[in-house]
Amino acid sequence: MTKEASHSSVRPQVAGSLCSRFRTTKSDCALCEEVCPKQAVRLSNEGPVISEQCVGCGACYAICPTAAFDLPARADLAIIEEMRDSDDPRPEQPYAISCRRADTTAELVLPCLGRLTEALLVEPMGLGASAVEIRRPACEKCSLTKAVTSLDLVLQRARGLYEMVGLAGGQLRERRVALRAAKQSAPPDVSRRGFVGALGKGALGLASLAIPTPEAKQAQPPADFRKILAERPENRKRSALLESLKGFSPARTMAVPAQNALLADIVVSRKCSACGTCVLLCPTMAISLIEREESFCLTFRPAQCVNCRVCRQVCNQEALDFKAEATLNSLLGDREKTLLQAPQKTCPVCRGRYLGGDDMEFCPLCLDRVRKQQSMLAKLG
Repeated sequence: MTKEASHSSVRPQVAGSLCSRFRTTKSDCALCEEVCPKQAVRLSNEGPVISEQCVGCGACYAICPTAAFDLPARADLAIIEEMRDSDDPRPEQPYAISCRRADTTAELVLPCLGRLTEALLVEPMGLGASAVEIRRPACEKCSLTKAVTSLDLVLQRARGLYEMVGLAGGQLRERRVALRAAKQSAPPDVSRRGFVGALGKGALGLASLAIPTPEAKQAQPPADFRKILAERPENRKRSALLESLKGFSPARTMAVPAQNALLADIVVSRKCSACGTCVLLCPTMAISLIEREESFCLTFRPAQCVNCRVCRQVCNQEALDFKAEATLNSLLGDREKTLLQAPQKTCPVCRGRYLGGDDMEFCPLCLDRVRKQQSMLAKLG
C-alpha cells in the first residue's frame, strides 16, 4: 500500500528555468504563490524561491503546469510505480485517497489533498479500481486550507479524462470524513545530504530522474541564458499523466473550454515572421521549427502542451492564438501536427529570413520599424 509513511513532507526542488516568469517577463503566472498555505513561495523573474516556511504540502508541485517544482522520490511517476507494484487498487473495489489529517487507512495518503494531480486520479482506474474516492475532511478548518484552492479544478479535469475514456464522471467521488488533530512534526530534511539519502532509500526507476537544482542553474554565467532556455528537462508531471492514460482508448471526443484546460489547441496565422521565439521559450518543447533552404514549418505536439500560454505572450507579431476549446483526446497519443508551412524569403534590408508572399518585399520586423519611424516623423511635422 502507498501509505503515509512513504509520504513524509519534503520541500520541493526548483528548476527556475522552467518557470514561465523566468522564460518571459510578460508572464504574470503566480499559481504557486496563490496556493502556498505558508507564503513560502516567492516569485521573481528568476523563477520561484522556497523559504524555510515550507511544510512540504506539495500544492506548488500539483498546480505548476511547467513542472518548475519537483518532489524527489515523491513525484507522480514514483507514486504510480508504487501503485503498480502494490496490491492496490484491488479489482472492482474503490480506491481511497486522503490526507494525513483525515483517513490514514486510505490506499493513498498524501501530505495534503492539494497535492493531488490528475495522474493520481486516473492511474487507479487503469489498474482496475471500480471508483476513486476522495476522503475529504473539513479542509477549511485546516491550517493548510489555502493549498486545496485548486482541488475542485483538478477533480473537474480528471472527470473530463474519465469521460473521454468511457468512465463515468461519478466514478470519481468525494466522501466527507472527520478532520483529525494536527501532529507536531520535525521540519523536513532539505539538505543535499538528505536529498541523496532519500534517493538511496529506494527512489530509483521512474523516480530517479530528478530535475536540475536551483544551484545548477545559478552556476551558469549570464551569457549562457539562451543555452539555459534551450536545455529543458522532461516535464515529468506531464509524463506521469501520459503514463497513467496508457492502455485507455478514446470512447468519445472530449472538447473542454480552453481556459484552465490541461492543454491548448494552437493556431498560427500568416503574420508569423518565423523568428522562432515561441520555440525557444516554450518550457515543454511542444512547439518545434523545421527550417529548410526555401521553406519553414512550425509543428506542435499537443500532448506536451500544458496551456501555460508563454508562446502567445512572447509572439511580437501576434500570430499565435488558441482555439476556444481544447481536445483532451490529444493526450492519448504524442502526435505532431503542422501549425504553419510556408515558403521563406530573405529580407533585402536586414538579411533575415521571413515568411511572405509575392506582395511582401520586406520582413514584418523591418516593415514595422518603418511604420514606427513614419509615425514619429508625422508627429514631429
